[in-house]
Amino acid sequence: MTPPEMMASALASCIGCYIVRYCEQANIDASGMVVSCDWVVSEKPKRIESFGVQVDLPHLLEKRRKAMMRVAQSCLIHATLERPPEVHNRYHKP
Repeated sequence: MTPPEMMASALASCIGCYIVRYCEQANIDASGMVVSCDWVVSEKPKRIESFGVQVDLPHLLEKRRKAMMRVAQSCLIHATLERPPEVHNRYHKP
């Protein structure tokens, strides 16, 4: 698995975990749920420009869709990507 695949997987997994927890609390059947994630790469600078996440939840009623989307957007990885943290790279000579 490449680093971008791991990053997309982390985002999809986090969203999936939050949605399953929401479904358990709201008494919604989460069986058959699929969360997929793709991304777009920009060139200058080369980076992941955007992620696209799709949630398929067959047993979700339309009246619960907005709530489910709020839950998906509240996951830790999503929130981190929306407000990027500082990254401090260090080199340690053993």
